[in-house]
Amino acid sequence: MKKFLVAQKSIGFIRSIREIFDEEYNEHAQEYDEILHTIKNSQLQFTDSNFPPQSSSLSLSELPKSWKNLTWKRANEIFDDYDIFNGCIEPSDIKQGILGDCYFLCALSVIAEKNELVKRLFHNSEVSQYGLYAVWLNINGEWTSVVVDDYFPCTDNLPAFSRANGLWVMLLEKAYAKVYGSYLNIEGGNPAIAMRDLTGAPYENKESGSAQEFWEYCEQNHAQGFLLTAYTKEAELINHENELGLLAGHAYAILKLANVLDQNNMQCRIMQMRNPWGRVEWKGDWCDSSNKWTEQTKQQYSVEDNDDGIFWMSIEDFRTFFAGIGVCKIQNDYIYNSIQCQLNEQNCCIIHLDMVEDSHIYISFNQNDNRFHLNQISDYRYSFVRIIVSQLVDDNLKYISGIYRADRNVVVEQNLRKGQYLVFIELQWQYPQIQIISTLSTYASKKAKLKRINGLDYLNSIRNIIKDYSDNNVQKLKEINYLDQYNKNIFKRIGIVDGYLFLHYQNQTFDSILQEVIHFTDTIGYIPISPLQSNGFQKDGSLKVQFTSPPQSVVIILLSQVRSSIGKCQYTQQSQSQITCIPQKHDQYENNQFILKQLNLSQMQLVGRHKLNVKYYQAHFQSRSKNSNLIKIFQPPPENVELSSLETSIFYYFHDFLSDVWEPFIFYIIMLNLISIMILNSHRTHLAQISNLLLFIGQILSGQKQKKSIVRIMSKAQFISIFLEIITRLLSFESQYFALPPNQMTVLYKFLLIITILLNFLLFVCILKFLIHYETIETEIFNPMQIRFNNYLKKLSII
Repeated sequence: MKKFLVAQKSIGFIRSIREIFDEEYNEHAQEYDEILHTIKNSQLQFTDSNFPPQSSSLSLSELPKSWKNLTWKRANEIFDDYDIFNGCIEPSDIKQGILGDCYFLCALSVIAEKNELVKRLFHNSEVSQYGLYAVWLNINGEWTSVVVDDYFPCTDNLPAFSRANGLWVMLLEKAYAKVYGSYLNIEGGNPAIAMRDLTGAPYENKESGSAQEFWEYCEQNHAQGFLLTAYTKEAELINHENELGLLAGHAYAILKLANVLDQNNMQCRIMQMRNPWGRVEWKGDWCDSSNKWTEQTKQQYSVEDNDDGIFWMSIEDFRTFFAGIGVCKIQNDYIYNSIQCQLNEQNCCIIHLDMVEDSHIYISFNQNDNRFHLNQISDYRYSFVRIIVSQLVDDNLKYISGIYRADRNVVVEQNLRKGQYLVFIELQWQYPQIQIISTLSTYASKKAKLKRINGLDYLNSIRNIIKDYSDNNVQKLKEINYLDQYNKNIFKRIGIVDGYLFLHYQNQTFDSILQEVIHFTDTIGYIPISPLQSNGFQKDGSLKVQFTSPPQSVVIILLSQVRSSIGKCQYTQQSQSQITCIPQKHDQYENNQFILKQLNLSQMQLVGRHKLNVKYYQAHFQSRSKNSNLIKIFQPPPENVELSSLETSIFYYFHDFLSDVWEPFIFYIIMLNLISIMILNSHRTHLAQISNLLLFIGQILSGQKQKKSIVRIMSKAQFISIFLEIITRLLSFESQYFALPPNQMTVLYKFLLIITILLNFLLFVCILKFLIHYETIETEIFNPMQIRFNNYLKKLSII
């Protein structure tokens, strides 16, 4: 039985890069258009000053000996008759010169099997009389138009580096060299990564497994129309040819797969490959002159004994001599989009992902290619990246998927339903001396919209996502129930997800407090996450964590893997627990915040209270301009401030009555205070009253940026000042402080003073509301108050 495997998907309709760029960014190769306009007026040929025909473009350091006699010549000085493509694109036309970029030419030869993938990279498809060209490359995760001239390094009046039938290979190679600084900088590389730079499609490499596993991997990817390359094992001498004709540290294209019968009627699995040199072939079994071929199979697969760089070999020999396979997952109708991440001081970023339809998607975080830093850091390595994808469902963040690894392009592949998603990104950056430039890109079957988000509490959101992961993946975690093995009222779960070691504690009782001390020992490759101190580990890798979990609470303790300098992560942990019963009625424990204050615990131990207001977020998102790249939900919460038990009791006394009507209550208290100020004359009592009022209004208008401790001290001091001042006036009444004659309405004035004390006391309660429920003050109070105020203004304007 004979079987010949070919790609099941034709390339079909492929969008041009310019079309993609115009749609996403509303602009195209502006640099090219501006230069073309200038040189048309001057009638001069273009010379690229940013990548001039000089030795600096060959190498940023010392030139290799074989390059010192190279000269630069324009295309019309090299060729008598030429075009960009010379009619057609033939992968077999690609020839490598003295530049060691076989991986790049290998990638070019693979994508050249589908001509449209090459043609869409060119801004202009005809020879320029001015020597001006522009090509598109996907650099650092973004499509970039690269302008080049038609000067090329030559030896003996012929191209010294790559060449083909037409200028297309030479122009792409020159643009690639310009992007990465010089021709020498693009020597050596991974063909799969080069295919990513040429297509924007995600890639992956496979370097382990049996011959059977490699064959199945090739079959699966080839059947989907993906592009395949391979690379041989390294040796002391790069491109050293072994006795079987294979070159060490060299890249090859995988063209076809086939199941055939040999001369002994044995079924064999073979693969067709191409050397980008256009010569030097495999000399073992299934080579052009091998006796494994029958005349029939030789004719069927057009096997000729030519040294053209194309050959066949068995999967068993492939597994023996090749180090790995690179795959580029190109899809004919997938849509590309990207956005710059703009990481914060902690090297974190949140991206909003809007899926307008159900879609298969690749989400990729893209670091700078290491070639950009070759002259700065000799041992530069890619930093570890954590990506967590979550979905906005009601008021919760639902865990979808994630990844934690170090690579130039870290990719999450997922099938997403239509909806709103948040992508959480953390880069464990190792090189503070280098500016970080990173992007998030999507490659999806349906359009994906990207926006940056500022103001959302990153770590608190991560804790809520991990809680969701823990609740939905119990079977994968170690679970301990504290009361007995069947009673889950108090439990903890321990697990690792996307580089986080987490301990999830949940106290579902109404009358018990869990107190626990955790001892971490022999810890390697982990650091504690806030509120734990990042420098909390001792030199021996030990850490002590002590916390209390009140009734109806959740505690998430996080440690993050850090693999910047070590290759393994390990830990040992032991716990000491104590459960205390509180003899109280259940209904007193419905509010986590109340328990938190009564027990004098840190607010940072509770998780799940700071919920994202999805309705407000969506309304806010829809009101923003389509071209805006920034969504601002709300400001980060201010610092914690401990209130006295008296202040807490006062607040919750009012909170029991005002839980649903805080906004109108605060609005009318502000209005009544304003009226009180207008009725009474100005003196130091009223100045304090005005200050207190302005202080509270300033809380809301400033987005809670003021320090809560200062707010508390000032408001309390001013309330006490008002109280003492008015009491003094009441005891020794002075009429000159009032607007109306005291002999007519003295009792009314005294009554107004008492009302002033009450109003300022209620204003102080409003300030306590801000201090305790700071995370919802904007959505619960400020926004509805704005609407109420605007409605009143409209009514007044009608009157």
